[in-house]
Amino acid sequence: MTGAAAANRRTDPLSHKIGLYKGKLFRSLWEYSFYRHLESLGVDVTRDVDYEPLALPYVVRGKRHNYHPDMVVREEGKPALLVEVKSERELQRKRGRLVRAAKFEAGLRHAVEHGMVFAVMTERHFPVQRYETAYADANVRWIRGLPPKGRKAGKRRGT
Repeated sequence: MTGAAAANRRTDPLSHKIGLYKGKLFRSLWEYSFYRHLESLGVDVTRDVDYEPLALPYVVRGKRHNYHPDMVVREEGKPALLVEVKSERELQRKRGRLVRAAKFEAGLRHAVEHGMVFAVMTERHFPVQRYETAYADANVRWIRGLPPKGRKAGKRRGT
């Protein structure tokens, strides 16, 4: 991504959708969809899911970083599930492959050390909802990415 494209993405309110589903943060349609999938399996997302609760160290090219897995799902009687939610397309990209591998290795190592299961979940594992479904969901509060009803992004009232 060029510098201009990156700057446009940061300033465009519709370029990156962030919201709360039943009080749980999501930063992508995939994360929102995964919450909905967990609920379809009987998981109480408000009680059993923590969003980005960990900072796991990893090293790439000699530099230390922290990886924040998307979620930890804790169901009674089952090992905790450490989850990273990604699209298949993102996983197939060559760019960032080294970093993803280091992050996933850190996630797997942490899971094994703590009696958890690490999983990278994609649209192969759960149905991805449409944005229209998320926009209409009464359990979603948008933080960024949805213009107020009846107005276009970037327009203010009275202008």
